Amino acid sequence: MNDEDLRYYTAYIQEKYFRTGIYTHLNIDLDEDSHSKSLTVSWTFIFQDLGQTHVVSRGPLSVILEEGQFLVDEIPQRDVEETERTIFAGYYADFLRDLYTSEGIQSV
Repeated sequence: MNDEDLRYYTAYIQEKYFRTGIYTHLNIDLDEDSHSKSLTVSWTFIFQDLGQTHVVSRGPLSVILEEGQFLVDEIPQRDVEETERTIFAGYYADFLRDLYTSEGIQSV
């Protein structure tokens, strides 16, 4: 994936799974192993909330396309959507829930 494609993909993922706007930044690192045809994915999301800067990250995760099926850390995925959810969904939402709970803020 070239730099421009990665920028578009990062913007797509940020809009889909994270907060967007001022004081938010998602960085996705992709490292392809040409020998095994695996892809190592890591991400870091930096954002400001409650007057603080927060960093949430995940990875590295191994992603392999084998016989038409994606595997994330050797766990089969149904499709591209599930692969993306496995890599990007959950950690940020869990972090926000824990942050708000620790500050005594109840979710609506």
